[in-house]
Amino acid sequence: MFYDSKVLGAFCEALDPSLSFEAYKRANGACDDELIKVATTHSLFRDLAKYCVERQNLDLWAKVLTKVSKVLFREVVATSKLNQTEPIQLNSIQFRTRTTSKRARCDC
Repeated sequence: MFYDSKVLGAFCEALDPSLSFEAYKRANGACDDELIKVATTHSLFRDLAKYCVERQNLDLWAKVLTKVSKVLFREVVATSKLNQTEPIQLNSIQFRTRTTSKRARCDC
């Protein structure tokens, strides 16, 4: 029997934010709002970038880009590009950041 990711993440947030991030990540999209909140509150932007690239979900990118500033947007994109080895994921992230940044009107 496994613990609920939302309950476990909330419990771990004060103790270890990175563990909380992993608990929310385990939910496969069900706890995206909580995951974004933990990542932005505790500066886990590298982990957030990796998660966004792995999920390849345009709605998730839109949520992330509305929560972070231009500087953080650049960090997320740079980190995700550095950590990717598969060309399909890199092409996907480049396309998504261009389309999402146009919607968010980010002059990055």
